[in-house]
Amino acid sequence: DVESRGLGDVYKRQAPVWTPDGSRIAFASDRLGSEDIFIIDSRGGNARRLTTSSSGETPLAFINDSTLLFSANDMPARGSAQAPFLGQTFTVNVDRPAQRPVMFLSMPMRSASVNKDGDILYTDRKGYEDYFRKHERSSGTNDVWLYDDGAFRQLTTFNGHDMDPVWGPAPGSYYYISEPTRLDVISYAVFCL
Repeated sequence: DVESRGLGDVYKRQAPVWTPDGSRIAFASDRLGSEDIFIIDSRGGNARRLTTSSSGETPLAFINDSTLLFSANDMPARGSAQAPFLGQTFTVNVDRPAQRPVMFLSMPMRSASVNKDGDILYTDRKGYEDYFRKHERSSGTNDVWLYDDGAFRQLTTFNGHDMDPVWGPAPGSYYYISEPTRLDVISYAVFCL
């Protein structure tokens, strides 16, 4: 989404994420140079900047009404097994201005969905494969994972892209996008488990 402000100033806004109570929206914007995260009241008003890194940040989901989960392309720690281009996952308290982000996971998340119990479904990122590449079959494709009470569990093992999980209405149910066959003209199917 591109918005014009003033004379010729154009900035980008993307990746909107609502708080669980629907009162605020976090989004990424390059309005101050780098891709930072801002938050705004859902009824409008002035957006407040939450992150200030020179790397790009993208909101993923709210863990609760005040804690935002986001991905950032910051340089990983020296001992990390991740390549610098993959990024890491952080949280920030949106009610505390100027609070530094806290590392949540030293690995990247592509997308995330949080249920009312705080369980997190997410898409991993193992390599630099194009997220939207059709019919990809490799060890670098995405899988769906569950983060629950400090434990990680891989939920999909298909040798193609499984991505963008969301919690379903029934307890424990969820949906995700997958591409199980090369004959699938539409290319992606949605599964419920």
